Amino acid sequence: MGRLTPPMGILAMVTGRIAVIECSKTFGMLLPLIAWWAVATRIVGHVPCLITWLPGFFR
Repeated sequence: MGRLTPPMGILAMVTGRIAVIECSKTFGMLLPLIAWWAVATRIVGHVPCLITWLPGFFR
């Protein structure tokens, strides 16, 4: 998640400037998406079998 959010922050600022929207509104629109990423990352971190079954499925 750390690799996704810094580029997203820069792109949100650039998009806000192009669309003439305040940065706070742009980041406010992105908060639900970032929250879902955080939830998904925590679920996979606490229950790794949700993801680790996938490589074995293709064998």
